[in-house]
Amino acid sequence: MSTNKSDINVMNSEIQMIPDVMQNCMDDVHGHIAKFAQSIHETGVEHLVLTGCGDSAFAGLATTLAFTKHAQLPTRGIHAIDLARYDVRYLPKNTVAIGLSFSGKVGRTAEAAIQVKKHGHRFIALTNAPSSQLGTAAGEILPIEVPTLGFSPGTSSYVGMLMTLFALAGNIAQLRGSSALLDELRTAPALAAETLRLNNDLAVDAATVLAKHEWISFIGAGPNEASAKFGAAKLFEGPQQIGSHTNIEEWAHEEYFATKEHTPIVVIAPSGASLDRAQEIVNEIEFLGAIPIVISDHKISQTGVHLPLAGHVSEEISPLLTCLPLSLVGFHLARIRGKESYNFKDEETRTEHYDTIHRLTIGEPA
Repeated sequence: MSTNKSDINVMNSEIQMIPDVMQNCMDDVHGHIAKFAQSIHETGVEHLVLTGCGDSAFAGLATTLAFTKHAQLPTRGIHAIDLARYDVRYLPKNTVAIGLSFSGKVGRTAEAAIQVKKHGHRFIALTNAPSSQLGTAAGEILPIEVPTLGFSPGTSSYVGMLMTLFALAGNIAQLRGSSALLDELRTAPALAAETLRLNNDLAVDAATVLAKHEWISFIGAGPNEASAKFGAAKLFEGPQQIGSHTNIEEWAHEEYFATKEHTPIVVIAPSGASLDRAQEIVNEIEFLGAIPIVISDHKISQTGVHLPLAGHVSEEISPLLTCLPLSLVGFHLARIRGKESYNFKDEETRTEHYDTIHRLTIGEPA
């Protein structure tokens, strides 16, 4: 492995660690997840909000169905600036918010913690940095430990946040009489390892197709609309291509009109409530002569590239697997397009960027 912590190969090394990251979250050796599940169960929480920015916001959106379905806890994913400045006054009673930030430095998420607590609600920080500004603002910490090897787009840290939230939902569900979610989550590390193996070469094929285009659209529905957002983000962060994201249905109403022959569309369509509609959309993509890049446990396209998911999992936890081909494609796109490093062009640019996203300002909520 390169000793350059900004080398692009850091990203691939961290992707390959993901099955172990999943297993460590499930092991919960210090009992943090179990403790918070017990607390949420026993204190009569009736509503859950998951909040953050970037990958953290996507992780919240991706896990809401699992909490609502299995933990019997109505759950919403709200972006941190929207929670802090637009929704916080109107949260229902008995709401708990969980704010996600691996670094704990993101200013808007810390602002959300301050505003949520100011308006009489409990706020828990899911972070790798308990002493950060988010940890200090929240007071309550659900720690996450994911090894990082250097500076690269988030992949293993994203899965760590997903798995921690899914495990929390599973523990709450078990306290309420159902172990189904936890039982299924225990199969995820092995399925993740197999999904990575199946896609190591196929992701290169997909990246080779995508590298010829400047604009790539990612589409998904339900929990995997969040996966579409994650896939697009890896293009911005890695190869620095434009990646748009939208709902599977909305593509037919909007991006369709800008889709030409040979335009690649990344379709995230695991088994679940929207698979039949995804099949119809893929048929339309093929009718246009565009190129579907399909991430699914079913082969629903006759052309393009199929990036398979190992085995079968319930739709509500499928983001654990769908993000894996997306991560590999993001890495290989960066490599194919000649990216050698993820570092900033100079220290001044790095400082300005992080000052912007870490700055803690407190707005007046609407």
